[in-house]
Amino acid sequence: LYLQNKGKAEKEIINLSFNFTAIIQPSLLLGDRKEKRVGEKVAKFIFEKISFIFIGKLKSFKAIHANNVAKAILFITKKKLDDVLFTSDKLEDLSNKYFS
Repeated sequence: LYLQNKGKAEKEIINLSFNFTAIIQPSLLLGDRKEKRVGEKVAKFIFEKISFIFIGKLKSFKAIHANNVAKAILFITKKKLDDVLFTSDKLEDLSNKYFS
């Protein structure tokens, strides 16, 4: 239900035809947190161990460091990119492009 509602909300936002729209869809966020989240720690461990399988169509599901998401958002908003949807793979590429 959550993913259905999220998808509907994103479509509605796109249909509003703003001058600039960017929908950021990172996969599992990596990085330190103040809170302790056991399930998230387990997921991070698993994602890091199997990261090699996230190629091709699965690239968009690869975990991404929160700092790289922030860098990509800076790039996206500064350049007002034409794309609307930014998944982890695109965000990773943009963060590397902008800050390399």
